[in-house]
Amino acid sequence: MGSPPILGCPDRRVAGDVILGLMTAQDAHGISTDQTQKMSGVSPYNSLMATSNDRVEFRISGELKEELETAAAMRGLTTSAFVKDAALRAAREAIQEERVLRLGEEDWEMFTAAISRPGEYNEGFAELLRRPSVFSDE
Repeated sequence: MGSPPILGCPDRRVAGDVILGLMTAQDAHGISTDQTQKMSGVSPYNSLMATSNDRVEFRISGELKEELETAAAMRGLTTSAFVKDAALRAAREAIQEERVLRLGEEDWEMFTAAISRPGEYNEGFAELLRRPSVFSDE
């Protein structure tokens, strides 16, 4: 009997959770929103598609555009939603990499030892703290 065909792609078959074969942007043309939701289990109407006025524009080659369209169709998303999702994930990852400091065990021990030591008295710093703040009216 075999596995059932993938919606919109009758020449491709599903084996468990693995899709055998590739779906191109041309395969996705004419597939309804309901079909793409069933294919991917992802709604194209997610929070990334909220109405907004800000725009991000860039130029890409036709080959890259087709690749993005193919990937978006495979996920059941519009190309815009797919690109927004990918860009947001990359942005969050970049921010995380810059904000998180990862230390090995030895470096962690040195760090905690350094911040656990009592500080030394610094008269210049103490004087600075006694002055009125530049941010206050006093």
